[in-house]
Order: sequence, then C-alpha cells, then structure tokens
Amino acid sequence: MNKQEHSLRILSVVLIIGGVVLQIFHTTAYGNGYFYTLFGFMFGLIAYINYSARLKAENAALQQRFDARQ
Repeated sequence: MNKQEHSLRILSVVLIIGGVVLQIFHTTAYGNGYFYTLFGFMFGLIAYINYSARLKAENAALQQRFDARQ
C-alpha cells in the first residue's frame, strides 16, 4: 500500500472504532456513532478499491513486459 492508501486505512479504522465506542457508551446521539462507523467503512472501501486498481495496472504492465520477452 502506498502512503495515501495507508492513511485512508488508518482513518477508516479510527472512525470505525470511534463510532462503535460512541454507540456502546451512548456518549452522543445514536446517529452520530452510526455515521462515524459508516464513513469508516466507506473510507476503508475506497482504500481497497484504489489499492486493487493500482495492483491491476501494475500486473498488466508486468504481463506486457513478460510477453515482450518471450
């Protein structure tokens, strides 16, 4: 993972854990903890989508180089 993907992943984990803690201890309204958790999952999904797309592009480039050598 590159730095942007790693940062998004850390942010998503923090938001998910924070949202769950807020929901468990009822420190805020129910909706706030739910939205933090939801945004955490969305950021995690975005990080993995970017990571997957980058790996697919790198694999395609490596496959082209491999095919050119044969």
